[in-house]
Amino acid sequence: MSSNASPADFLLSRSSIVVVCPMTFAAAYLAAHPIQCPSCGSNRISMHGWSESFRPVVDLDCNMLIKARRYMHRDCSSAAARGRKHTSFSALNSHLIAALPPVVRERLYPFQIRQKTVISTAFARQVHESKVSGASFAQIASLQKATLWLRSPGLFTNSNPIVAFPSFGHCLRFPLVGPGLVRDIYCGEMRRLEALQQAAIAATTAEHLCGDHTFFVAKHGRDADGKQGFTAVFTMMNQLSEVVGFWVTRSKSLKEIEKEIEMLKARLGDIKGIWIDNPDSDEAFLLDKFPEAAVRRDLFHVLQEYFRECSSMPLRSLFMANVANAFFSLDQDDVDALTAKLRDKGVDVDKLTPAFFRSHRSVRTYVPDDARAAIAERLEAAVQQYRGKDLFKSGFEKLHLAILKQLEQGKLTDPPNETMHANINPDGDPHYVTFRSSSQLESLHKFLQACFHGFNGSYELLHILLLDRISRWNMHKSRHLAKREVFVCSVDLALVTNIISLSTELGLAVPACFSGYTTIEPHWPSGETPSLEKELFGLARPLRTSETGLAVEAHIRKMGANVTPSSIKDLLETPGFVARAAKIKMSASAKWLARRMSLHELPTFVADGIEDELFKAMLPGFYPKTDKSMEHKIEHAKTSKMAMEWNSLLLYAISAGQNYVRYNEKIYFIDTIRYKDAKHIKAACKAFLAAIEVAAAHGGTREGLDEMRETRKGFSSAPSAHWLNTRRLRGFVMWLPSSS
Repeated sequence: MSSNASPADFLLSRSSIVVVCPMTFAAAYLAAHPIQCPSCGSNRISMHGWSESFRPVVDLDCNMLIKARRYMHRDCSSAAARGRKHTSFSALNSHLIAALPPVVRERLYPFQIRQKTVISTAFARQVHESKVSGASFAQIASLQKATLWLRSPGLFTNSNPIVAFPSFGHCLRFPLVGPGLVRDIYCGEMRRLEALQQAAIAATTAEHLCGDHTFFVAKHGRDADGKQGFTAVFTMMNQLSEVVGFWVTRSKSLKEIEKEIEMLKARLGDIKGIWIDNPDSDEAFLLDKFPEAAVRRDLFHVLQEYFRECSSMPLRSLFMANVANAFFSLDQDDVDALTAKLRDKGVDVDKLTPAFFRSHRSVRTYVPDDARAAIAERLEAAVQQYRGKDLFKSGFEKLHLAILKQLEQGKLTDPPNETMHANINPDGDPHYVTFRSSSQLESLHKFLQACFHGFNGSYELLHILLLDRISRWNMHKSRHLAKREVFVCSVDLALVTNIISLSTELGLAVPACFSGYTTIEPHWPSGETPSLEKELFGLARPLRTSETGLAVEAHIRKMGANVTPSSIKDLLETPGFVARAAKIKMSASAKWLARRMSLHELPTFVADGIEDELFKAMLPGFYPKTDKSMEHKIEHAKTSKMAMEWNSLLLYAISAGQNYVRYNEKIYFIDTIRYKDAKHIKAACKAFLAAIEVAAAHGGTREGLDEMRETRKGFSSAPSAHWLNTRRLRGFVMWLPSSS
């Protein structure tokens, strides 16, 4: 390593280098279970050098690079059938990785290969958590891109440049993550957890049930032809708001899921009460499946329907309070206890209203079955008080009569001799939850809606999103309502068990060690750093400086197949080793790069001037191969590839200390050139098409566009939200008058 470093030697910062060499780091296991040829299955495998370059990995907050071993099977029969002598493959071969047991795979491969892009396991976990928290796939991809730009050289003022090997030049273009790849990552994570989450939901018990349909979620699912095959999702909860089942349906009729309801009955056993929105149509069906249950209509939907049939005016709130007071009776013992407690705290209890006590968690409410006549009388009095005040809509009277009829039939009251509350805080102030209301179902439906974006999801995606979101809901309710011990995060129990058993069998330490060299100190579950003296899968010692890690990498390249953990340990303990690696300094030729590093940039729209010229020069190279019209070519240009090529040109110029980029033998000075994303290139293409249409509308031609661009004076200069009815097209192909 020379002291005369070039700017290209300072391209990587905050980097992790993972060395993948199973025969070295997993020798104890591979002695009994040798690597097999992915073509013929033979175990006569020998090491065959290293991969030529480093392979970039999409990671969370650092640039991860992989250096992988290569292997060869000489005189391979499968290769001979293809006219070749040998079979050569990498340690990253998918068949090799799949054949490894979890204990080896999890320790040697802290990454995954999806759609030919390598992602770290940590990033896959972040995608999973971000999606289930409500972020769209496009938002997750944009966040990763923004993180990539911010930590790139020239964009992040606090970056710490490190010395890079020449072979790093092959991986300067770190892979960008698009919405499609993010979706594939999420689906892959969920396939691993799906069985566990389904089992967790199936283990939920119930004594009371409430069910309801939601229509917003189902419309996001599409079949292979892009058609919507389902219209609703039906969910059922137990008395503690834990979901016991969910089904995607084509209608609101429960007969559509009759077989599933029978399976639910076999799983749950006897049910005391069921609360639904429409007992008139579903009561007979539910009593046939749950003959011992009392079927009632939940009062949440009753109050909701009253609310909808009232005009939006201040009287509506007063009327709804009177309706609620008409239905609910308060537990007087709870009211007295709460009043005494508040009085001791200095609260003026004389000003407290029935609505305050009704909504307080320490007060139980009842809808007694033997008080139907009294409830009807109070309800009629509340309605009569507000008649003639223009509060009620035209359908109110019909609704009111229907609710009075349901009340008379006993469909709105509590089942006789049944407890309707549970105290979820027995050790402190009482906190009661009721079994009768479906308001938590409405909250669940809003909770589910937050993670659905767009209308092109497959049925598989619809299912796993519902499963993942509902599993998180159940874990929260289990902790806070049922007071049960649950996993904070979903884990693959079979995988964990397999790792522990194999680790014990092989005489290894159970805590997983970090494989490779990193500038970030790994987290050890036991709080201790494993020693190199132990036979572990990977190099366990964290290398805290990038110079040390890179020097070790050079040592590995030099030693080739003879590298061992003990030889690396001896190297690290050599006096002055780290000091020699730290002597490399930036050369004077990197001053321009240092100035560039002071800029804070994110991708921007194509601006007028040099960016516009470079855009028009590059665009023909990304047209689709077709004989169709120019408009069709522009509309279907490969914007993602063009954005990556654009950014690569700029990055190479910055790294070389140049103030220009060269494209098709023409020089473009980069003082005003900024990074682009695919959406910005696509926006420029739309502006190009809009300019052509406007020129044609004014009797112009494509050849006349350059002449029209000279008429800029007096025109406005900000970007447009609509391409044709625009006041301003900032920096795109042409400028339009404000009146156009």
